[in-house]
Amino acid sequence: SLYTGEDKSCSIGYSEDNKAFNRFKNITVYDDNRITLITNPNLDMCQREYINANYVHECCYQYWRESDIIQYEEYFVKCLSSKDCNGYIERKFAVQLEKSSSSWNVLQFQVTNWPTDGVIREPRTVLQVIDEVIHRQQKIGGGPVVVHCSDTVSRSGVYCSVSIALEQCKAEGVVDVFQVTKSVRRSKPGAVTTLDQYSSIYESFYPGLPKTRSGKIMRRILIKIANNLYEELGDVSTLANPPVVNDIMQKWLKEAAATQSEQTEQ
Repeated sequence: SLYTGEDKSCSIGYSEDNKAFNRFKNITVYDDNRITLITNPNLDMCQREYINANYVHECCYQYWRESDIIQYEEYFVKCLSSKDCNGYIERKFAVQLEKSSSSWNVLQFQVTNWPTDGVIREPRTVLQVIDEVIHRQQKIGGGPVVVHCSDTVSRSGVYCSVSIALEQCKAEGVVDVFQVTKSVRRSKPGAVTTLDQYSSIYESFYPGLPKTRSGKIMRRILIKIANNLYEELGDVSTLANPPVVNDIMQKWLKEAAATQSEQTEQ
């Protein structure tokens, strides 16, 4: 279980003057980062400076300004452009070292419709970002890619797994999501933390299969797995996790049937 104790002093919140203002008797505030209200002796409701609330560090600090330069020690950061791409935002930054005439351009792709639980709700957005990242890398001749999210393992782990699996499919004509995810987890402990996240890798991967002969074959194989037609698969033992793919494909089939039924009624 998670540790829920108090690591720092909470004497102000537990004091006789203030403990009645805590909603729960065992949940109070740390002394060193509590929010202090401004009192007003002329207003009855503003007599106390105590409130059960603490300042919390931002999940991800916005390290740029939309139309200005910001300095971090010897580095200057300027946002050159920002474009809303329906599901993600593409930004371009210039980073320059103080007392230097040279600068670096940094492209940032922020997915805005991906919740913190790491499960992909809009696969095509993630696939579009992956395609853009690969295209830009090829255009500029390489360059490192930094992937990050709030906990460093959920969305980041899923993104890396989908991206690597797609590259594997294009290069080798095979899909091995299970081994790809294992490889990512060997590099980043805890990556892809839940079964729902793992399932969403398959769900995202399916529409991203290339529109080639090998891509069509992969789609047919996934459908066969979904329908338990394993005897028709041949040697694809490392292709996918059958129960996971089965659950996903059954959901798709139900959604397709529901859509067809609605269209028939109309």
